[in-house]
Amino acid sequence: MLRVQQYERLMKAMLARMALGGTEATIETSLTVKANEVSDKSLGVLLQNYFLKEFLVDSGTKSNQTESAEFAESQAIAAGLPYFKFRFQMQMSPEDIEQTKQALLKFRDLRNAVVHHLLDQSDISNASGCLGAIAYLDTSYVTFDAHCLQLKEWAEGMARARSSNASFMGSQVFEDSVINGINPDGSIDWPDSGIVQALREAEKARAKEGWTLLDTAIAWLRTDHSDQTPPKYQCKTWKQVLKRSNQFEVRVEVHPVSNQGQTWFRSRTSA
Repeated sequence: MLRVQQYERLMKAMLARMALGGTEATIETSLTVKANEVSDKSLGVLLQNYFLKEFLVDSGTKSNQTESAEFAESQAIAAGLPYFKFRFQMQMSPEDIEQTKQALLKFRDLRNAVVHHLLDQSDISNASGCLGAIAYLDTSYVTFDAHCLQLKEWAEGMARARSSNASFMGSQVFEDSVINGINPDGSIDWPDSGIVQALREAEKARAKEGWTLLDTAIAWLRTDHSDQTPPKYQCKTWKQVLKRSNQFEVRVEVHPVSNQGQTWFRSRTSA
């Protein structure tokens, strides 16, 4: 029975982490919610309603999000927040899935028989019945142990994938791609790039009558977004950023006193 309990505890821990989604502020909460959701479920429910649906998938089938997950993602995107999704699955052929499913359901049935019907199958009021019960339990343990080892192997695979994913998310490539909009091939997603977002924040903080003086914005950015610089985006100057991004209207005026040119910008309005 201890082996069965170990199996159930490990499965609940896996299920809590198999599919997570959320913003930086909510993703930890989603883990807690899923862990609470499966905490009181029986082995049969865990297998049929969660594990067989979420973990074992046909190699030719595309996974779909739940309606609640899709709604949360759309809300985050509408609010301009990055939304992270993680899903760990094992892909198998339809034949292997069916074979694995039947093996797991037989394991469930054996567990239920041992837990709920041991005394119905063995008369432990005499020595012969006790010996039969012991033999039955020994045989059952072999099956339980084999399934525990298999689940542990799957869990270790999940842990390796999670570790690899965490390592990637901590890399410069991930930061450049997700935070700064710089793709691995060097191309730049200008509308969602970090430097364009920073310029828009500078607009909100320093705009006058709808326009922002570039020199004023640069001074503000050096304090509030010092990591956002033109060279990171293959540009030599901030003026080049404004031009190449194509996200801003630009006008140049001559200062009446210094007689020097001044560059002003504002975000383009969508048509």
